[in-house]
Amino acid sequence: MFSIVTATAVLGFLVLMWRGAEYVLDRTRAPNLDLTVVQSDRRAVAFFDVVFGDQGLSDEWSFADPHVRRRGRPLIDALTMPVVGPLGPHDLLGFRNETIPRRPDIVVLGDSQTYGINALETDTWPRQLAALSGRSVYSMALPGWTGLSYVYAMERAAALTPKLFVVAFYLGNDLVENAILAYSSDFWEEARPDASLVYEDLDLSIRSGGTLETVELPGPDARIMPFQTANRYDAMNPESRAVRLGAEIQASVVAELAEIARRRGIALAVLAIPTKESLYAPLLARGSMSTEFQGLVAAESGHLRTLQQHARNHGVTFLDVAGPLRSRLDRGEELYPYSGDGHPSREGYHALAGVVWAELSSSFPELANPDFWHATIFPPGNSDAAGRVRRVGPPDRAGAGRAPP
Repeated sequence: MFSIVTATAVLGFLVLMWRGAEYVLDRTRAPNLDLTVVQSDRRAVAFFDVVFGDQGLSDEWSFADPHVRRRGRPLIDALTMPVVGPLGPHDLLGFRNETIPRRPDIVVLGDSQTYGINALETDTWPRQLAALSGRSVYSMALPGWTGLSYVYAMERAAALTPKLFVVAFYLGNDLVENAILAYSSDFWEEARPDASLVYEDLDLSIRSGGTLETVELPGPDARIMPFQTANRYDAMNPESRAVRLGAEIQASVVAELAEIARRRGIALAVLAIPTKESLYAPLLARGSMSTEFQGLVAAESGHLRTLQQHARNHGVTFLDVAGPLRSRLDRGEELYPYSGDGHPSREGYHALAGVVWAELSSSFPELANPDFWHATIFPPGNSDAAGRVRRVGPPDRAGAGRAPP
């Protein structure tokens, strides 16, 4: 009797040891197995159901998100919306790209000015930057994004191992939208400069962008250009509590971006896309501008100097795009549509891409070294008449790239 009990106990112990060894071996063989996501558990949605499913998705092209404010609907085709114009296509992550590169050379973060309102996807400035540079550029930009959105996205986009991050701020509304996101989402509670305040304390009284000021442009044609003076002034007014709080958040944003780039060993450049109003201001007679128009230009200039100082304080390269864009306006280039819309035209986005690439090339001499980048994706300027970039096959035995059939 004793021997049978003993044998049973020993056998049970050996089975437990074997199962334990199997568990350890399995964990060793698959150390990156994402059990939290892929397990069949009612508490966790299966991975492919998240990626390809419709849980929580509306019929809109974008929807609210507590971390970044707005997310793009994944896998939509190019479409045209009333007032907004061309949108999409969106890739699997909901960003405006045809595909998601496995290892992009450059990741661009921005808002609607970078998403490319008013333009086809092939004419957005990140896409044109790819054509000019010959590098793989991945755009992570959505209307409504702001500094806190960039921090959240950049931390995660580092997994794509880009060689360079380019973050495009837009002072026309970034500051007030920093405050809106921080005080409307509990996720960003720690980003609030004054924890005693709540969203209702922001005193948001921003006039509609539909309130326009029309100004006659200089030149023989004497064309009339509408400007969103009231909206822009309210969103940058340094006397506004929301703007002041947003400016404090912006300082922390630059510091966070610099830290992420340093920790991940990725180069970083930031720029501030100017408002249409500030670009045109030097061309206009002072008497033709309202007091608010002059006030918004002064406010934007102050916010720009502050952003430049934050960048310098954290060793971040700042790209000056306003000066070169004004020079193009001086030469008669039409960078904006003759409407109240503050987003560039197709030509404006092309011009911005050229200025950004020139500034990047000047600020980062190492960009000229092919060894700095990942493997070549396509040669500079290799695009068809529609602006679509043609991918290039592997080099032949002589070392030259050849287009796939």
